Amino acid sequence: KERLPEQAQKQEGKQSSTELVSVSTMRKRTDQEGGWELFQASCYYFSNDIMTWDDSERNCTGMDSHLVVINTGAEQVTFTGSEGMNYCIGLIDKEKKGQWHWVDETPYNDTAAFWRPGEPNNDPSEYCAVMHVEGKQTKHGNRNWNDIACFKLYNRICETAALIF
Repeated sequence: KERLPEQAQKQEGKQSSTELVSVSTMRKRTDQEGGWELFQASCYYFSNDIMTWDDSERNCTGMDSHLVVINTGAEQVTFTGSEGMNYCIGLIDKEKKGQWHWVDETPYNDTAAFWRPGEPNNDPSEYCAVMHVEGKQTKHGNRNWNDIACFKLYNRICETAALIF
């Protein structure tokens, strides 16, 4: 049985499970409370520090979570208000063959992917994924994923399932 992170328990009654919350609002709450933010059936943690993709995944795992897995357009919200932020997401091409996989083994669906135009470019040194946050709506809308070198340092979004009673 999984448990709802303490901060999410406090937030449980504050929003409906179908309400789309802007990530800037989620980020602000996370910064202020130092904890997790509840959205739909998951809780999210937005880091303030930067790490490599591998260290980010280990950090999330240490909190009984994983790097965020984006399953729907509702979850892939357009990021605004967090200008210049880049977040590791749970997508990786482990074998460096252009075959992307989610860390939780959710099947990768190319039609539900939000790559920036021209990405992934399959550069041989780029086999981890981040979400580039412009801070304002861009001409690409919510298409803000990019493949990057795994050794580069970025913020991260961790995700865990929420049990709401």
